[in-house]
Amino acid sequence: MEKKYKLPKEFADKWLIALRSGEYKQGTGQLRSYDNSYCCLGVACAMFGLGQKEIGNSRVIGGSSEDALNDFPNEIPNLLIGRACDNEFVYDCTNKNDCERLSFTEIADWIEQNVELI
Repeated sequence: MEKKYKLPKEFADKWLIALRSGEYKQGTGQLRSYDNSYCCLGVACAMFGLGQKEIGNSRVIGGSSEDALNDFPNEIPNLLIGRACDNEFVYDCTNKNDCERLSFTEIADWIEQNVELI
């Protein structure tokens, strides 16, 4: 069965490990909240060492595609760039985290099932 999405294997492997690590407290509604809780996409930002200010003001995930490409051209995969209203993968991840309230481990499992690692 062909998978709907594609991510670079190196990035996906690191993201899956981070999601399953227990290092990140899960939250909703923001990439990273001031109580240091993260949405699954915020974990992807944190993997690159982005601090509270950078994640809170991120144009990478949940922001303008053009700005994101200019800010982080080689680090954040294109699949994660954009807002939930214009990027189906970002929408799916946000929905799994915020609406369905899946755990990070369950989201990692979903990523493995639905994303081709290239």
